[in-house]
Order: sequence, then structure tokens, then C-alpha cells
Amino acid sequence: MVGNAGACPFCGTSELVCEMVEGSVDGPNHYWFCGYCTAQGPKSDDRETGLRLWNIRTAPAKADFK
Repeated sequence: MVGNAGACPFCGTSELVCEMVEGSVDGPNHYWFCGYCTAQGPKSDDRETGLRLWNIRTAPAKADFK
């Protein structure tokens, strides 16, 4: 079972879904994206890893670009 994706770090909504990349043969083929602002998370080999990668990203407002 896949855990909770939480809120989108870009717009704050919870309209998140996991999609498979069409035609992906060799590389990662799952990614989470926001159905409201269309932000996309990192691609991964499976839904669970994609969800973990989505949840550990730093929200842009909190990122330190120094």
C-alpha cells in the first residue's frame, strides 16, 4: 500500500496522483504530480519510491540557494 503524498510543495493542494510514463522501457517509469498546478516529482522505478522522493523534496520557498 502506498502512503500519503501530503500536500504539493508548490501550491499546497492535495490533488496528487501517481502516473506511469508512457513508453518507458529502460528508465524509471513512475512519478507523482499535482493535478492543480501540474508540478511533477522525480521519476522512480515504483510508486512507493516515487512517493518517498516526492515527500523528501525541499519546498521551493524553504530551499537555500546560496
